[in-house]
This record gives sequence, C-alpha cells and structure tokens, in this order.
Amino acid sequence: MKITPGILILMCILLSGCFEKNVEDPERVYNFWPHEKFPEGTSIKKARYWKSAHFTYEYDIHFELKPKRGKAEFMTERRLFKLENFYLSIPSSPGWFPAPDNSNLYRSSLDDAYYIIPPDSNSIYVTDAHY
Repeated sequence: MKITPGILILMCILLSGCFEKNVEDPERVYNFWPHEKFPEGTSIKKARYWKSAHFTYEYDIHFELKPKRGKAEFMTERRLFKLENFYLSIPSSPGWFPAPDNSNLYRSSLDDAYYIIPPDSNSIYVTDAHY
C-alpha cells in the first residue's frame, strides 16, 4: 500500500500531540519551566504542569516555592516589580494555589510569569501560561 503525501500530512495533523500532559511531581514540573531557573536553595513545595493535547503547545504551570534566604532576597534576585491596579484571572489553577485578590502581585524582568506573594505566608506562588 502506497501512502500519498496528502494522507501522510493528514495523519501527522491528526496524530500529533493527541495526549494532554498533567504532571504534579515538583521535580518533573521544574523540568518544564521555560524560564531562568529559580535562585539556588529555593525549594519547591508543590507544583503542577498542564499541557494541552493540541499542537499549538498551550500550557500552564504553577509552583509554591519556599525561598531559602527569605522573600526579600528572592524578590531581588528575580528582579520582581509590583503590579498596581492589576487584575489577574487564573482559571485553571490547582486548589492549593491562592487567589491573587488578597496578595501582592509581581512580575519579573527575567520572565513572563506572575509571582503572588501573600503577606501572611512564607511561600511564594508562581504561575505562567501560554494559551
């Protein structure tokens, strides 16, 4: 049986990326982080990565971090700047990820992620998405 180029192209479109990916192991999720690595000594308490089955490579990624040297030093190393009067909607966040309503919201000059820093917690929450 001879496969024509049209059939081959159709098969590639239909079969490419047909499986979505859900990962919740913090070490494995960190391997999918597309930006500059977190400062040395930062521990990842929880994480989740989701990638769509679509070939356009839609994804979202969430972390709960515990900086070794404290929030202030982490913020300096990541070059975080505070966002004022900014609303962030995170429609597909995991249950452990806080809503940014009561927290300070930051961006980094190193990446496109959002950093959510609750004032009453030692954790820093990070989210990034590409849709």
